[in-house]
Amino acid sequence: MATKHVSEVFVPKTIELDDTEKSKLQTDVQKIKKKKKGGSTTRGVVYLGHIPLGFYEPDMKKFFGQFGRVTRLRLSRSKKTGRSKGYAFVEFLHEDVAKIVASTLNNYLMFMRLLKCEFMPKDKVHPETFKGCHKKFAPVKSASVAADRHNKTKTEAQVKRSQARQTKKSRAVLNKLSEMGIEYSLGGVEKTQSPVPQMIKTPGGKLHVLKEDSGDAEVTFKTPPGAIKSSRLSMTPKVKVVQRRSKRLQK
Repeated sequence: MATKHVSEVFVPKTIELDDTEKSKLQTDVQKIKKKKKGGSTTRGVVYLGHIPLGFYEPDMKKFFGQFGRVTRLRLSRSKKTGRSKGYAFVEFLHEDVAKIVASTLNNYLMFMRLLKCEFMPKDKVHPETFKGCHKKFAPVKSASVAADRHNKTKTEAQVKRSQARQTKKSRAVLNKLSEMGIEYSLGGVEKTQSPVPQMIKTPGGKLHVLKEDSGDAEVTFKTPPGAIKSSRLSMTPKVKVVQRRSKRLQK
């Protein structure tokens, strides 16, 4: 008579049960299997919570496979990143085995975390609990999500908000170029006019600002001491930039 070889499941020492607990659990499971042998079986589902990082599907199948046949297993993962959400569902071939595993492994210390195991009655198991459990999980690529969002038809309100943001950015670029002494124009976008201050501080002291109108260009008048024309305010940053650049070139 040929001997039947039983393949042992390799489980890392870090998550393996104690010899006493493992022996007791396997004894109870074997008793259930003998009773159920030859008859119809009702499957049982166990909810797993507080799953430690690094305990994924292959390790789960090996770990729970030493107690009974695991028919289905699904680890909940994020659709965006593909990372584990910390909970899973395991379905055993025998309902009684699932109950024993849930009661024995509840609050079991694994990787410095207490593993939560709870038996789920048949009426509380959602029909799509194990949807896609036999497929390898593939997270959604961010590039395809961005492309779909960009190509999606926008409403009138969304178009207005987008145009307002773009105009604001373009105006900020024009203002920065103007401060650097570069005059540039964009169609339909005008740079913001900063208010003229009444007084400015200089290394030589405070100066009053004389506001000029468009008609003052035809009239020439002498600037009183301790004052500066508003038209010269935009010229002062240009001089500073030229001086800084000249110093760098001298070095």
